[in-house]
Amino acid sequence: MPSPGTERRLIQDGRLQASLRHPNIVAVLELVDVDDACGLILKYVDGPSLDRWLETNRPDLLVAEALFNDIMRAVEEAHNRGIVHRDLKPANVLLATSSGEHIAKVADFGLARSFNEGAGTRVGAAMGTLLYMAPEQVRDASAVDARADMFSLGCVLHELVTGAPPFQSADLIAYYDDIGRGAGGGGRGAWTLPSHRVPGLPKRIDDVVTACLAFDRDNRVQDRRELTTILSGVARPRPASLAPKRGYVALQALQSTLGDRRFLSVLRSSPSTRRAYPRPRSRWTAPTRMARPPRLPLLGRQYGP
Repeated sequence: MPSPGTERRLIQDGRLQASLRHPNIVAVLELVDVDDACGLILKYVDGPSLDRWLETNRPDLLVAEALFNDIMRAVEEAHNRGIVHRDLKPANVLLATSSGEHIAKVADFGLARSFNEGAGTRVGAAMGTLLYMAPEQVRDASAVDARADMFSLGCVLHELVTGAPPFQSADLIAYYDDIGRGAGGGGRGAWTLPSHRVPGLPKRIDDVVTACLAFDRDNRVQDRRELTTILSGVARPRPASLAPKRGYVALQALQSTLGDRRFLSVLRSSPSTRRAYPRPRSRWTAPTRMARPPRLPLLGRQYGP
């Protein structure tokens, strides 16, 4: 018997996914209740999940972009209907085959959330898969919007073209350290550009991943239209900062998560942040040499008898 929370989430998954009808989304055919246990009947997809497929296959750039476009179209459809997935990753993408070509279909909306519904996620809870979660989702999964899915899309594209996600941290604090590395000075986090892992990749792939993985969601790519523009090779205007400004609420959350000492050590690890966050100086300072007082006139010689 599933727990009440699991059952509620399964019902939510079914209702949200059943409302989506798109060639790149796994369709829910029916929500059933058998012996007081609910379940979903999904349309059968004759193919592996993307993560399993990537274990034995390295797609060329043309195939990788085609699969990524399929995933983007599915995400756009969900966002147009006011739904954020919150758990986009290769394991939640199934590959169907048509005329010898793979078609990506997004599945598992179990953590999905409607923009218009605040219930269902405990405030302050981190929900999702660690290596694909946006920083704001790490802090509070109940407060995310479509831009959290944009972050996950950047992680998926990175894995499609390099074979590995951009972050490799094994625990929550280390992961948050990595995505926030250099945040105070506009740093892009502790991840490697795809072209540095796979020489020969075009710059536009780096630009897409960089735009998706911006720490500050206000500076992150906002929707599929903007993402497609960058993927086509049109340069994106560089935001004033790819990360929160000093004192921004996201950095405050990072500081509360890591503690003051570790927070400052992370910010000082990048040369670009040392000026904004200098190391504290010693309280002792050398005494300044006082200027020689001005010489007073010899009044006796001037006005004496």
